[in-house]
Amino acid sequence: MKHMTSFRHPGLGLWSDTKAWLSLLIIPAGLAIGIFLFSRANRKSQRETASQREKIYRDIASDRAQEALLQSYLDRMTDLLLENHLRDSGKDSEVLAVAKAWTVTVLRRLDQTRTTSLLTFLTESKLISTQDTIRLLKGTDLSGADLRSADLRGADLRETDLSMARYDANTRWPEGFTPPSEAVRIENSEGENSITI
Repeated sequence: MKHMTSFRHPGLGLWSDTKAWLSLLIIPAGLAIGIFLFSRANRKSQRETASQREKIYRDIASDRAQEALLQSYLDRMTDLLLENHLRDSGKDSEVLAVAKAWTVTVLRRLDQTRTTSLLTFLTESKLISTQDTIRLLKGTDLSGADLRSADLRGADLRETDLSMARYDANTRWPEGFTPPSEAVRIENSEGENSITI
């Protein structure tokens, strides 16, 4: 039987040992990098989920605040109509001044759907059309109001400030009325709700 001798090239022994140690270290290093990248992606995902959750909570809170504002407006206006006889008040009365101020303040803060509800209430209460004695919108400041899909054909908008008010192709204006150039036309409106005044 022949005896085999191994031939080592000088200096390769250290390289073999280093290579063996490196191969032992590669697996844990790879695992550590993988765990780091996974935990980083997981934290990012958690932050995004938390951000989305916060946005949903903010949207819900905003929706509730808008609904509470509309309900408060309707309650106050009902009181002004029934207890303070708003419809019978003169054009210089304090009751009318309060009703106008409250209407303008609320109209600027409501979204499209609730603006529609408010304008429907005013129309049915006979508070804003040109045929009625009380013209709640005449001469008011509706700058920034959301008037998309509103049908304002019967409203008296003389001397009304509509700068930065938003409207769309579904908004109906009184006959002969042209929205001012300061108003903002929104091109892509869903126009789900419309009202007639």
